[in-house]
Amino acid sequence: MRRIIAFAVFLLASTTFAQLTYDPAKLVYTTDRKAHTIDELGKLFNTVLRQPRPVVLFVHGRGDEPQKSLAKKDGAALGLEEDYGLKVLMYDWESKAASTKDRARPLSHMTEAQERFGMVIDKLGQTLLNLEREGVTPTKITLLAHSMGTIVVERYVEANNAWRTPGGRPLFTTVVICSSDTARVGHAAWVDKIADVERRIFISVNSRDVVLGQSRTANPPNPSPLGKDEPGDQKSQRANVTYSVVKSLNHELFDTGNGRPFFRAVLLGNEP
Repeated sequence: MRRIIAFAVFLLASTTFAQLTYDPAKLVYTTDRKAHTIDELGKLFNTVLRQPRPVVLFVHGRGDEPQKSLAKKDGAALGLEEDYGLKVLMYDWESKAASTKDRARPLSHMTEAQERFGMVIDKLGQTLLNLEREGVTPTKITLLAHSMGTIVVERYVEANNAWRTPGGRPLFTTVVICSSDTARVGHAAWVDKIADVERRIFISVNSRDVVLGQSRTANPPNPSPLGKDEPGDQKSQRANVTYSVVKSLNHELFDTGNGRPFFRAVLLGNEP
């Protein structure tokens, strides 16, 4: 009997912590590793936006996702939820690279990634409209796009020539462009389109970011990542766009001591 019980526990553990791989039918994951299809998103958003905890829609960067961000010990999505007391919903896209310096493979999937991201935005926007009609005030919700995940957001804007939301209305309390691996030069063109709709946008700048230093050398002829280099004359002039300088060797700024005060404020929908 003990052997049977032990085997059952082993099977349960193996199922629970099995390697997660990218599945195009699954758009959003919760930190319990549960995947949600497009047809399930409305119910998910309706549930989490009614509860008091602030919500973060997390767009991850390059890597073996969704496994990387949902790893039991050091996953970014899990860390965000545990460290800041948030409810994290992670948008997943095909971001696996061939090597630590490879950008070409994840970039080749950007068309599909931005299209799927648009499906998520549409579902979120429709849910917010439904809650408003019911007289329900939703909890605070932040869009946190990290590293190459910011390129997904950029491509979504460029594909629509706008920050397209249902009814052209703001969806987020805050938009955070974190450790961005997109180009610094010309970034205001797409950021300003988000600023046309959303109330406030924060862009982190970290000159000590080692990962973006590798991106700089692997990304000619425009080797200046937005998340690493001061914006200078490329800076957006919009009043609701703020550049926040954080000094850290950590690419995931929200998981480092220097960055915590800033992210604790903005991810909870407060002023930094």
